[in-house]
Amino acid sequence: MISLTILLRFFPLLYLMSSDNRSCYTTQIRDPIISTYRNYTVIGAAPPLSGGVCFAQILNMLELYNVPEMGWGAEFLHLLAETFKFAFGNRLALGDPDYVNLTTIIPTMLSKQYAQKLAERLSMVRLFQNITI
Repeated sequence: MISLTILLRFFPLLYLMSSDNRSCYTTQIRDPIISTYRNYTVIGAAPPLSGGVCFAQILNMLELYNVPEMGWGAEFLHLLAETFKFAFGNRLALGDPDYVNLTTIIPTMLSKQYAQKLAERLSMVRLFQNITI
């Protein structure tokens, strides 16, 4: 039902493309980003979209903390903001795999060891300013 809703919503937009554009367009099928969070398997969109990699990085960092005990208070919100900052700062290293070689960068960004290195730079009492991969 969801796919039908999406199709019906975006079908009229196809007319904005010329017939030449539509005939040249090919759909790229890419393997998804697959990661884990605690006992769950998490599947996200692959590049050129950055959300799957960013979300996996965020979850990998959050997994290092006792999030359930934090509740929805200032400590958790600070941690969440900082993990988002690291992950979305790192996405600058990504690109369209048709033009950028991502064979080493994605496994690095998705590794639990990399999340540990990032989390070691994270402070629960101050904001982190300089984010580089």
